[in-house]
Amino acid sequence: MSRDSVAISAPHWLSLGSDLQDLARLFVWVLREYSEVEPIILSVGEEDEVSIKEAAEAVMEAMGFHGEVTYDTTKSDGQFKKTASNSKLRGYLPDFRFTPFKQGKVDAKQVLASAPTDRNLCHFRALGCQTTHSNQEVLQSCSLVIFATKPQVLPAVLKEVAPVVTAEHVLVSVAAGVSLSTLEELLPPNTRVLRVSPNLPCIVQEGAMVMARGRHAGSNEAKLLQNLLEACGQCEEVPEAYVDIHTGLSGSGVAFVCTFSEALAEGAIKMGMPSALAHRIAAQTLLGTAKLLQQEGQHPAQLRTDVLTPAGTTIYGLHALEQGGLRAATMSAVEAATCRAKELSRK
Repeated sequence: MSRDSVAISAPHWLSLGSDLQDLARLFVWVLREYSEVEPIILSVGEEDEVSIKEAAEAVMEAMGFHGEVTYDTTKSDGQFKKTASNSKLRGYLPDFRFTPFKQGKVDAKQVLASAPTDRNLCHFRALGCQTTHSNQEVLQSCSLVIFATKPQVLPAVLKEVAPVVTAEHVLVSVAAGVSLSTLEELLPPNTRVLRVSPNLPCIVQEGAMVMARGRHAGSNEAKLLQNLLEACGQCEEVPEAYVDIHTGLSGSGVAFVCTFSEALAEGAIKMGMPSALAHRIAAQTLLGTAKLLQQEGQHPAQLRTDVLTPAGTTIYGLHALEQGGLRAATMSAVEAATCRAKELSRK
């Protein structure tokens, strides 16, 4: 691989649930941004917790593909083992050989997967990817490296690769709670490091992300990363102190908004509307309102006032929301999530 390539390093990070989905989305970010000009290096971990089906479904979801998949699993000591054949693996992603990635003009041969053991690498080989057991090789083969690891794993990974970090490298962390100062302490002096805080809507290219740069990362590195991430939504550079606040506002905020959407729909269901219809209308109401706020550039209070009429339905509903403490509860939720993010950062 040439030095002019992009790497995603995620050792020990493939686990069930949201972590896997986040990793799949991160892969897609880089693939979409750099597919036409540079090779892509994907580095995954050694933990054997993810079935082929789950990995395939995560990538399918991140790429916007939908469809049924079939798979075989057997249990050993209560744990699922990966037993799907290569033909069944191709069934998860029809004509895979990186067919979804070919839409981004990425050939499977341009992908290098790195892991300490063959437990994950055999499946990447089946797709036509290059593989390695060396995380250091990833650093030796690329200049931009994105570390998508669990926070507790990242220090060990950085210590492993530190001997091969050079002035050419730009290192990016998406590990929640790991500060820029910690990153810089674990790496050689003057290493260019940045932090990124994404959120779930990145999967539909409507993410709200913030990024912060370390002492030695300049505007060129920030612009490079911002251009990469803007393929997934809005990305703004902020002081690092805002990263934890972003977690409370936008990272956790997705769950807060979903709770409100669910409550909106349930109110309509209570009044007699079918559930599926109520949830569709609630989601569309949130989407339309968000677009109005963005396109008109109005303060939410102004848009809310535009909906009000004297003695109308909306003011009666707003009165009920105020009685229920919606505003204070929402502010407290953001505060609590932010405080928890800061607490995790100190550990």
